Amino acid sequence: MEEQNFATLIEFINAMEVREDDEEFQNPVDIMFENLEKKNPKHFAVRQYKKYKLAAETLTNYVSLHPDQADSASFLFEAGRILERGNYLSDAAKTWARLIDEYPLYENSKRALFLAAISAYRIGDYETAMAYLNRMLLVSGIPEDQAQANFWIAKIYQKRDDNYNMQKYLERAEEQSKTGYYSLRAAELSAGKNYLETSADYDFGIDLESERLIADQWMQLTFNLDTA
Repeated sequence: MEEQNFATLIEFINAMEVREDDEEFQNPVDIMFENLEKKNPKHFAVRQYKKYKLAAETLTNYVSLHPDQADSASFLFEAGRILERGNYLSDAAKTWARLIDEYPLYENSKRALFLAAISAYRIGDYETAMAYLNRMLLVSGIPEDQAQANFWIAKIYQKRDDNYNMQKYLERAEEQSKTGYYSLRAAELSAGKNYLETSADYDFGIDLESERLIADQWMQLTFNLDTA
């Protein structure tokens, strides 16, 4: 029974997606409990769902007792996610940051280091965020990871009103992964554009004569028609 309850907890956690660039995002579990709370604010499940620290502590205690188990790294990662969802951002950052030291080979250890940096950034602890991001530059050679770290370092310098270093790191981010999200976003920010700003320089007009000519040529080539 205990294993079944634990498995159910992990299934819920896995559905609790978070997005560092969208603090208003709601995952399916958030929406489900929000709807339940509207119907019955005092429902036992609603009250338990909000006990983020207790849930995270369950996972970290398991890791402390069984550090060598195959699932311990993933449980530590999930503990960070729970704390983040409960807005315990300092605790989330510390929990996620543990992975790169304790489980460096875990597939999400670098991702956890980035999430630790974002959590620290969100509470204004820019020094800690900077330390995590600089470490990310050291441990990951993946271009998109490099662009990601450089972009957020630039954002920290922006918060500090240090335009010179902000532009320097935006340029680095832009060069790392030409078509990646953070490289494109760095180019926008460097150019002073708003987030996902659209261009007004477009034309939806149709040149019917040109379209007819192209269609005629296609018909002739495709069906070997006589041009006479």
